[in-house]
Amino acid sequence: MATCGIDPGKKGGICIIDGSPEFYPMPICKTGKGSKTEMDLPRLNGIFTDLQLRFYQLNFLVILEKQQAYPNQGAVSNFTTGGGFWALRAMLVAHDLPHVIITPQTWQKAVGIVRGPDNDTKKQSVAIAERMFPGVDLRATSRCTTKSDGLSDALLMAIYGRQIMGDPKGGTY
Repeated sequence: MATCGIDPGKKGGICIIDGSPEFYPMPICKTGKGSKTEMDLPRLNGIFTDLQLRFYQLNFLVILEKQQAYPNQGAVSNFTTGGGFWALRAMLVAHDLPHVIITPQTWQKAVGIVRGPDNDTKKQSVAIAERMFPGVDLRATSRCTTKSDGLSDALLMAIYGRQIMGDPKGGTY
């Protein structure tokens, strides 16, 4: 049984669990002048092609986090967020990868993240991921000094995927 969790967004990530976790920071490329970036669709396509070839006809499931617009965000931010989510969903469909779209609240509750005004869900995500997989490197690159909550979220979504697929360990490691 293999699962994949995808945290959409420029700072998101992809995690595949088929034994040890395997991470891909969300592929991003520059879009011209300045520091503007967008999802690197050719590299993303390569990741999904690899998934399709590796897990063809196996018990495999992708968990994609649902994105939504927020009232206090600007139009450009909401457009970018939605565009990235739909690009990921289109890639999953084009590569015929079985997937489930879930809200953050659903997978966070399942893995033990406590939501609330005084609770930082991103810090909890990193801590829980490290507790489940001691020694896991959650940095987006070897040069990073901070841990990526996008990668930890993707890892925990992959764990949630194992839970809903009936993993005999119940998704704990």
